[in-house]
Amino acid sequence: MYSSSRLLAGLAFCAILVPSVLSAQQKITTNFVSNNGGGANWGNLFDINVTGPNSISIFQIDVNSRATTANLVHTIDVYLTSGTYVGKDAKAVAWVKVGTGTGSTSGVRNTPTIIKLKDPITLNKGKYGVWVHNPGLFGVWYTNGNTTNQTVKNADMTITLGIAKTALFGGSTFNPRVWNGTIHYFKKTTASYGTFGVGCKGSSGVPTLTPKTGSIPKLGSVLQLDLTNLPTKNPSFAVMFTGFTNNSFSSAPLLPLDLTPLGAKGCQLLTDLTILTPLTIIGGKTTFTMPVPNLAFLSGFAIYQQALVLDPPANTAGFTMTNGGDGRLGN
Repeated sequence: MYSSSRLLAGLAFCAILVPSVLSAQQKITTNFVSNNGGGANWGNLFDINVTGPNSISIFQIDVNSRATTANLVHTIDVYLTSGTYVGKDAKAVAWVKVGTGTGSTSGVRNTPTIIKLKDPITLNKGKYGVWVHNPGLFGVWYTNGNTTNQTVKNADMTITLGIAKTALFGGSTFNPRVWNGTIHYFKKTTASYGTFGVGCKGSSGVPTLTPKTGSIPKLGSVLQLDLTNLPTKNPSFAVMFTGFTNNSFSSAPLLPLDLTPLGAKGCQLLTDLTILTPLTIIGGKTTFTMPVPNLAFLSGFAIYQQALVLDPPANTAGFTMTNGGDGRLGN
């Protein structure tokens, strides 16, 4: 169980980090310039080829709902098949339902209706056939395919469009038809932690920051960092800096920053100072713990860390610095 201090630290970390990563969410849009459409129980089929090195996790799908009134409920179900949808649109056994979601209709043609998925859909690198089905009261607008509008891509995926079906695994087929929509996703990354840079010599040697054996910033876990070679003869403390960049400070490209002019000869600031955490030193060492929120969209986000160590005998500034830590939040 988390102690109250760890819980508060986790909440503070989350409150600061979440706004920073919202802008890191990715999206890809086919188009919202419709000239055709289908009714309730219709669906659109297309292929997604995940081409980037990371898996993706889809959490929202915007559609071009045919509802003419705002704030009604539009429902979608999402089905996947391996490889491609081509030749499989009448084969129910080839498909697996992987997601469902609802959203409030925009009520305006060619204006996205935002559908939040109940659970994220994870796609590893590779090719998938996708069926976005509309089982509720409303169908969707879409666009006739003309070869020039049937492929969209970004650094993470290529979408190849597609056909429309009047019923799930049956009915009539209209080809080519371009699904109007936006796929919102984030990249999934394996959690990791490494070190960079060097510390500067203090009264007990060069203070060192290392992850505790086996500790990584895995979502829903607690990251633990050991600080060693710290002062032993004088009551002392350290301050852990946690930041989100190791190249800029106060929006200026100043890092690493030489601290020699402050009297800390040979010391460098290696990270920005977004979060400051005081630590008590006992017996020349201490451990920093940080709960990592179990929020899937944080996967792949970078954190950088370094500790300032109070050490009056070390230099005229009265402090030294550890090396830096470089973490990637993930699974």
